Amino acid sequence: MPKWVVGVMCVVAVLGVPTSARAQDPPAPKKSDAGINRATVVAAVASVADSITTLRVFSISGLEGNGLIYTAKERNRTLSWLEHKPKTMIAFGTALDIGGALVWRRLTRNHRKIGAAGLYVWAAYVGYAAVQNERGRQHALRMLGPNAVRR
Repeated sequence: MPKWVVGVMCVVAVLGVPTSARAQDPPAPKKSDAGINRATVVAAVASVADSITTLRVFSISGLEGNGLIYTAKERNRTLSWLEHKPKTMIAFGTALDIGGALVWRRLTRNHRKIGAAGLYVWAAYVGYAAVQNERGRQHALRMLGPNAVRR
């Protein structure tokens, strides 16, 4: 992965962490924050699963076997222009996921249940995409056969 991508991901991660400038201990999170924090973790896990399965799909792109050549395609129009650079595409997609979750939490900060529900729906959608990625990869490997070679 290019160093600038790692740098951008680190900056996004650091800016996304809430900090306190006071010398006292930060206040304990409200009981109502537990639901949205749990939803955020579930959404983050789904995003990571999608990133990993996308990378696995693009890792077999270019294999040839049984007279077939497998070429991976990104269906998200926001990311499809980066198909020729899979790692950059995945880093950009992860940054979009992090940014989207932060914006959503900010927009729904006064409506915790709606915010949590939205993050769960998003996690379900991204999790579905991860499952479809893996199913497509398995199908491609079955179609190419055991003697598939890199083109």
